[in-house]
Amino acid sequence: MWWFYLTCFGLAFVCCLPLAATVRHWGRKLRIYDMPDARHVNNRSIPRLGGVAIAAASIVILGAVFFGDDLFQWRLFPSVNQSLLLPLLGGATSVWLLGLLDDVWHLRARYKLLVQIAIAVCMYSAGLQVNAIQFPVLGVWDLGDYALPFTVLWIVGTMNAINFIDGVDGLCSGVALGALLGILSFAFIFNNPAGMSICYVLLGTTLAFFLFFNVPPASLFLGDSGTYFLGFMVAALPVFIASQPSGDAGLHIFHAPFVMVAFVPTIDAGLAIVRRIIMGVPISAPDRGHLHHRLLDKGYTHKKTAAVLSLCSLLLVASGIVMLLGNDWQVMLALLAAMLEVYALFRLCAINSLHDLKPVRGLNSSKAMALRKYTPSFLHNLSLAPNWAHVGKLLDEFVQDTEMRKVIISYYASCDKRERVVWSWHMENPRCMRRSLRLNKTYDVLSGDTGVYKFYFCWDSEQDRVQNDTDALLEVVAEVIGRICHEVAVPVHVAVPMHEEVECYQE
Repeated sequence: MWWFYLTCFGLAFVCCLPLAATVRHWGRKLRIYDMPDARHVNNRSIPRLGGVAIAAASIVILGAVFFGDDLFQWRLFPSVNQSLLLPLLGGATSVWLLGLLDDVWHLRARYKLLVQIAIAVCMYSAGLQVNAIQFPVLGVWDLGDYALPFTVLWIVGTMNAINFIDGVDGLCSGVALGALLGILSFAFIFNNPAGMSICYVLLGTTLAFFLFFNVPPASLFLGDSGTYFLGFMVAALPVFIASQPSGDAGLHIFHAPFVMVAFVPTIDAGLAIVRRIIMGVPISAPDRGHLHHRLLDKGYTHKKTAAVLSLCSLLLVASGIVMLLGNDWQVMLALLAAMLEVYALFRLCAINSLHDLKPVRGLNSSKAMALRKYTPSFLHNLSLAPNWAHVGKLLDEFVQDTEMRKVIISYYASCDKRERVVWSWHMENPRCMRRSLRLNKTYDVLSGDTGVYKFYFCWDSEQDRVQNDTDALLEVVAEVIGRICHEVAVPVHVAVPMHEEVECYQE
């Protein structure tokens, strides 16, 4: 069968590439973007229709595989799985279409949740259900009347957890790849060739999308259509494996280690719910306190953030496989390793207590949030400024809106080797909370062949280093202002020291 699985993987990989390139083109043409704002971490508009390519390629190939098995009597899959394939693929198609509608028209959260619950209930009625849980060492727990709530909660909860974690280039697809590898191992352990075939197809499409379109810097996002589809498959495939009747009672047994395939997204979603309850805001309200946001606020790059969380998820999946296969002491060691991994993740994200769940530190210290909010309109108005007086007025408004402590623009002339101040601003009565740390950053922008404009920014902070997003945005602002200064008549004043501020941290 290895040749068959390899063919499924290869076809999925190859088919996803042209589809992804096509939906990227149409996403730009139809302007279906993820726009930069205070919560999203992307600095430019990026199409969000990647889920169309993954889902379309996966569903078409899986449909052809299972239709061909039935038509040509290959008998590659047991009959017990055949009756469950239609509800599985039907449910995947339904959540994908739901996500696609949300990408285009931005549906209300409550309506999406109701539709997701309805899809999960239909799947349960069609036979994709769990009515018992197998715990390592402890044995089997019959769910009884709780079978339906557990199945619905697992599918809907995991699907939304995968959606929540999609906040950094390559993160959701990287976590999904680790989860699919874990599910593939489970399907192999329980001799489920249909589940293995589905995993190989999903691995092919997701890997193609990840490598060519989603590795930072991404050119295409999954969107809700992609996160819902992958989240549904990550949740439904363990149920598909569990839906093979086992034991004398014919129970559909869900093994507890299955939850490890989505443990990092589940932790992130659980913390988000607790955080929003503590803050007194609706659970569906977006914020900037997720695990990936915390790593970005610590100065991690997008690529490093995605790599750290994906690796942590993969290690937890490996722990789950050991729990499933090991004896009693191996299970205990795997459980201890999983606990240590979660503890290390919490420490890395600076979560030491419930108080730390509030994203106050990240919100107040992330200058990038204010910059994302005000920079687009500022740069647009700046490009239309007719003279230097108007430029100065725009600069006054911008530095106050972004709560800068001090800004100095100076010009260094190569002809006389002198540095003169072009424009400066200092906050006398700051509107922001006074903090113990101040950060500053200096940028040099060439002005033709005759001189250099120097930009000095200083602001209050609660962290001891400039974040990457803040650095990138300030650099763009400096370059545009430098170009405008070169184009309009700029008066040059008497030279003053550039760095009067004390207690500042330099990179």
